[in-house]
Amino acid sequence: METLNKSAKTMPSRTRILLIAQTLALLAGCTVTPDQVHPQVASFDGDAQNSGVIAAMPGGEWSVTAHWRDRFNALSVTYGTNFIPRITADAGITPSTNGTFIATSQAVANFGKMNLLYKSQPR
Repeated sequence: METLNKSAKTMPSRTRILLIAQTLALLAGCTVTPDQVHPQVASFDGDAQNSGVIAAMPGGEWSVTAHWRDRFNALSVTYGTNFIPRITADAGITPSTNGTFIATSQAVANFGKMNLLYKSQPR
């Protein structure tokens, strides 16, 4: 009778340990992936929140920063081959006298398309 009582007392403890071990093993394989955040406002370029676009100019051209030009050129290396004709560095961009650049409306549109391609790539 003593043996029966001893095994009855230890059995729930073993069951509890097994249940805890199984639960921990199942939870170890679970991962939570957060949703990707897509910004809805312009990014900062220096102190200005303008994404590098300074102003629209007469004739459909745009005044842009050197940083915008750098981003355009980096995107053209990766995604320029997706366009016909191929987009190359500084395509439609000319330097201005004050350290900024003038971009054609086509260059700005191409930047937007390449930026969408960049943002659609899984990370």
